[in-house]
Amino acid sequence: MLRQVSVHFVLLLALSALGQTQQRSKYQLELLSMIRSDSTHGYNDIQASILVTPIETKDWPPVLSMRVGISVNDEDSISYLNIQGQEPWKVRLTVYDKSTIAEKNSKLYARVRSKLDPIEQEENMILWFEFRNISVEAIRKLAMTYGVWEKHDNEQRIEETFSMEFTE
Repeated sequence: MLRQVSVHFVLLLALSALGQTQQRSKYQLELLSMIRSDSTHGYNDIQASILVTPIETKDWPPVLSMRVGISVNDEDSISYLNIQGQEPWKVRLTVYDKSTIAEKNSKLYARVRSKLDPIEQEENMILWFEFRNISVEAIRKLAMTYGVWEKHDNEQRIEETFSMEFTE
């Protein structure tokens, strides 16, 4: 009897561990650049670019999420911003691909060119986030959280966090 209970217990633990495995995204997200600019109130603006490529071509293109999370300096929590319908705007998203970025945004292309050159995949997106006036104090660190929706599963969105520390 005890042996039967222990076998069932081990089986239950194994099934429970299987149910807890984290799903993987069908897309790779890579931080290309994150810079701080001082175009409004001095060191409160951030520009970040993320490269999105598919693991498998059949899953391309993803559905863009209109939600991005940020954590500024030493904040423990993430504040989520809605990219659509903000007044005044705090984040803007522009989408490029490897074939159009040089023509449409030469300054960004100059910053990320070395990371784009080795990419041979035709399916790619460069997401350029412009954050404006997101902190009353100078930004020393920023953690940005973003994920795209899976093309064939609109319930599936796996977020990744990208962090950067800035020096004066």
